[in-house]
Amino acid sequence: MVALTRDAERLRDAIDSALKAEKKEEPLDRATSLFFENLTVDMRRRMIKAGLIRGALAISLQEAKNRFYEERAPSLKYNTVKTYKQAFRVLETVVSPDTRVDMITRETILALRDQLSEVYKPAYVDGHLTRLNAFFEFLKSIGVIETSPLSTIPTSKKHQAEREHVPAETVIKCFEHLTIERRAVLALWRFAGLRREEPRYLTRACVDLEKRRLTVFSPKTGHTGHDKRVVPISDVLF
Repeated sequence: MVALTRDAERLRDAIDSALKAEKKEEPLDRATSLFFENLTVDMRRRMIKAGLIRGALAISLQEAKNRFYEERAPSLKYNTVKTYKQAFRVLETVVSPDTRVDMITRETILALRDQLSEVYKPAYVDGHLTRLNAFFEFLKSIGVIETSPLSTIPTSKKHQAEREHVPAETVIKCFEHLTIERRAVLALWRFAGLRREEPRYLTRACVDLEKRRLTVFSPKTGHTGHDKRVVPISDVLF
């Protein structure tokens, strides 16, 4: 008879517990959930390849959110975390916090999208779906699920249409009704691709007419270490 090490016994017990939860379609108990969560990504992938476990671990949505807040949220801006919390509240209108994350399917998300689309504009709906997809991609990266249920759901076509550029001719026609300062801001938005708040951070030192480029500072990406970028000055803008 082969004697199992203590670690092997724990693994056996964890798999047995996971199989029972799978059969009953229930979340894992806390001890088993912690065991699988503490596995390294490499070990989890090896176990999946060996057929010992599937990519999905039977943890609840609430447990998954807690893991997200612990590991991912600290690197995000405060307002960004707020948008994730809003997206989670929206998701919980169609599933409960006790729902296993591997039971949240593409059909679940489509039902949510249809529900939201009856009340809200496409931009609002797509914003929540974008956050939820990032959340599920995080769960995928740590081996909790195999794929994101949003991976094959495109953004709203109406929203895409709304985000199309305003024709250059239309923008230029607006110039005659604007002050010089407002013309400059509008031109930077349309012809340089600057974000709404970025023109206010430009100074004379940011403009290099000889090399035809702008150095743009952005508070939106500053927390990631990318507080500035170089933008070429197009012929139209020049």
